Amino acid sequence: MNSHSYPRLFASNKDPEVPIVGSLQFKRTVKDINSELNNIVTEPIHLLIDINSYLETERHLILNSLKLIPEIFKELTADNLGKSLISNKIKNIKMSIGATSTLTLNEQTLHLEIKNTSFNSSSEETDRIKTAIENLL
Repeated sequence: MNSHSYPRLFASNKDPEVPIVGSLQFKRTVKDINSELNNIVTEPIHLLIDINSYLETERHLILNSLKLIPEIFKELTADNLGKSLISNKIKNIKMSIGATSTLTLNEQTLHLEIKNTSFNSSSEETDRIKTAIENLL
């Protein structure tokens, strides 16, 4: 880490319980999740994740939500209808941090905006994301 990053790092880490995720760990996890996701779906889906667009303290929110994606897509592609819809409608997944949690589908890119607060329950978040994707399809 270079010396210019220290002020940003400490200014962004207001909550001492928020884990800081390093860039190498982030890149490895994104790559592993992308590989796992593409083993589930019939057509490749690309994760459009730009590490430079997230603060060190926000990366854990992205990774926590991203780790849910393979399981969600496994459920969504359990039958031929789901496989067909996913392969025809979703080619990319993009994630961002925002004030609210929303999902949109535009030009075959599924955009997940994650609320900029702590990650609560993976089962609640899984259900929320899965239901939102089903509604978009």
